[in-house]
Amino acid sequence: PGKAPPGIPRSIFLHQMFTTLCGTGICITFAILTSLPCIEQLEFKVLERLVVVELILNAMGAFNTDYFYVGRVQGFPKDYLLDESSDVSEGPLYLYLCLTTVVAHFLAPLRWRILMFFNIIYACIVGVANVVAGSAEQRIPNTMTNVLCYVGIMVSCCLSKRRLEYRERCLVLESLQEKMKRVEAEFKTSTTSPQPEQSRHS
Repeated sequence: PGKAPPGIPRSIFLHQMFTTLCGTGICITFAILTSLPCIEQLEFKVLERLVVVELILNAMGAFNTDYFYVGRVQGFPKDYLLDESSDVSEGPLYLYLCLTTVVAHFLAPLRWRILMFFNIIYACIVGVANVVAGSAEQRIPNTMTNVLCYVGIMVSCCLSKRRLEYRERCLVLESLQEKMKRVEAEFKTSTTSPQPEQSRHS
């Protein structure tokens, strides 16, 4: 137990394992809390904030489980982490961030304005990680490609979410207008219908 795989320093391995266990525990706890009946009594804004906090913790946890970024945080030189025998890549990390972004925009109960804040926080996390620790890619164009593709996915998801919200509001408005027209038509019909003849005998 606690033994690192060959080629990975033990401190990095323990850091990754600890972060993975903490992240798994947070996800399980959040899933249990959201399944409780009392969660329905919370305001929607409070639920939104809880979801955003959980997603931000996931992003921070993703960087804290990556071999290169954990090694840089612990002070290992970049050349040591990126030696010729290593197959370090940022691909899995950015794929996970893209997955989290898509889930946040299309599955999580978040409004567009909250997602704007979420995207800004994610962009800051990615930017700070690249500035402080550097990039795991050997070539700068590869790093720029990863970042630009991720930003493009983020912006596309954000605009798509905005369009979906606008369409949903239009559908709700059309439904309300149809109900109003139906009520007005029924009211006019009831007021113009002939009144029953009164009895001749009082």
